[in-house]
Amino acid sequence: MTTGAIGKRLDRLVVAADARLTLRRAQVYPIFMLAVGAGFYLGALALGHPPFDVFGHPIAIDLSNRLTAGTMVLHGDVGGLYDVKRQVEVQRALLGGQHPEFLDVYISPPFVAYVYAPLAALPYEVAAALWTMLTIGLLIVDLRLLWPLVANLHRYRFRAVLLIVFSSWPVIELLADGQDAAVSLLVLLGGLHLLRARRDLTAGALLGLGAFKPQLFLLIPLLLLLQRRWRALTGWLAVSMVLLAASALLLGPAGIHSYVVLITSTTFRQAIFATLGWKMQSVLAFVSALVGSPSGLAVTAIWAGVDAVLLVAFVRTARRVREGVHELELLYALAVLTGAMVSPYFFMYDCVILVLPALLLLNHAPSRPASRLSLAAAYILTWTAPLRYLVFGRLPGPLPIVAAPWAVVALLALLWSGYQLIPRNGTRVGGAPASSLE
Repeated sequence: MTTGAIGKRLDRLVVAADARLTLRRAQVYPIFMLAVGAGFYLGALALGHPPFDVFGHPIAIDLSNRLTAGTMVLHGDVGGLYDVKRQVEVQRALLGGQHPEFLDVYISPPFVAYVYAPLAALPYEVAAALWTMLTIGLLIVDLRLLWPLVANLHRYRFRAVLLIVFSSWPVIELLADGQDAAVSLLVLLGGLHLLRARRDLTAGALLGLGAFKPQLFLLIPLLLLLQRRWRALTGWLAVSMVLLAASALLLGPAGIHSYVVLITSTTFRQAIFATLGWKMQSVLAFVSALVGSPSGLAVTAIWAGVDAVLLVAFVRTARRVREGVHELELLYALAVLTGAMVSPYFFMYDCVILVLPALLLLNHAPSRPASRLSLAAAYILTWTAPLRYLVFGRLPGPLPIVAAPWAVVALLALLWSGYQLIPRNGTRVGGAPASSLE
């Protein structure tokens, strides 16, 4: 079979698969998925013994380490933030002295602990409920901020898009785990709005707050540099340096040493990949699942090679395109998506920030099957990730490959589709035949 024949057959398969993405399915299936996801976690809470669920995990499990840090700063113990033994003592008291073997280690920057200090003054269950409600509110605000930028999607109505987003597994896990990706998405959206309005200094200052979780903002300063947005870069540097200096002053030399020892220890990295590796959704996680241990030479070489290709493609594109609101939106979307793929630590709940590139890229080419099919595949593959890990993750031989984060492949396909939209020679790239979502 010739290359041309293979290409035509693939095109027919893509069109046939895209025809299955009807508007009715996009409206009905998310209702079912949301009911299943919400029912599972609410059932786990109802059958548990607060502050623990039926599986013996704290409610909003990742909130426990933030509240641990918040409790420590309330008691003036900032210097001991990264003393694991001290964290064990505080967290055990926070959770009522139950499950003494449990520990969710705090590794965020020290200034983040002050954000959670008010919640740490409340009973754990109350703090978890308030944080969950705040996260839901932030997600709605995030989508409201994004909605004016995706006019081509308005025909589907806001509530339909809202339902699809809330029914996605990353959002369900975000709420269940008590994570903070909704805050990251808010910062990213605020920065984009300010950049579009040419308020570069304020935009850079806001994006500098991303230092609270730098792995989600990896390529934003690089984008500002390549786009020669000097005022924005100045704002980013100013805020980032202030937060870095404040953190160093808060910790002191002993605290800094404890932090460096904690995050660079082999034991910590191995523990992360052993217990949470299946939740990661980056190139490193995908290669590790296919090849072996994340510390292996082969994994490192492949990961570095793929990341280099992705970064070179981004740099070349960002240097070539400099003007225009549409071009800025596309580059910003590519920066967020590429940053997620090359990040060493990008978890399932962090995928919530990919709502920004997903909707922006879909908006710029709403009739392109590649974008729609990539998003549909990512939706399904993230939803099946827990089940695939439960069934295949610990089996011998090649079977654990089934549990690999295959959503990464769909996200890389979305990234490739996004690059096809970048203008060449002043011409914007158009779409394909009309979608069945009409």
